Amino acid sequence: MATQSETESSQQFVQMTDEEAAYQEELQKLEKRGKRLRRAALTAGILSAISIVCTIYTTIAVRWVLIEWQQPEKTSYEIAENIVAYKFGVVGDIAVVFCDTLVGVLLGLILVGAGVNPATSVILVSFKLIQQAINGANILFGIAAGLLLDENLPIGEVVQKYFY
Repeated sequence: MATQSETESSQQFVQMTDEEAAYQEELQKLEKRGKRLRRAALTAGILSAISIVCTIYTTIAVRWVLIEWQQPEKTSYEIAENIVAYKFGVVGDIAVVFCDTLVGVLLGLILVGAGVNPATSVILVSFKLIQQAINGANILFGIAAGLLLDENLPIGEVVQKYFY
């Protein structure tokens, strides 16, 4: 027969293993959350790199080459002559907006996952989405300019007669 001290000792051991099991479960949850946060951070980093490369391309290879700030007529001529490069620039701008939107959402999720106040995360994501909405409006004007200057479109003559 077990004595009272042995019974208390075995109960304490069982209780301790329950605490250890709960501790192990908590560690596993934290490990899974850490893996998700690292994956989200890696994805945000890759999307940021894509965004940076597209921004550099559209700024240097398209805008610096095609836009003459003091001579709008020359700018329209350059864009009309190099419409393919201009269209690639617009596609690059669309990629930047897409990547930056995803980066903003991922950063919000990372902040919430890291324990930052959710209101702070919502504010960050809201500002990022507003920024991308403004960039989207800029892209629409870029598309409109491309439509006006593209002479190869079937309706190009009609558009140019209407606006010129």
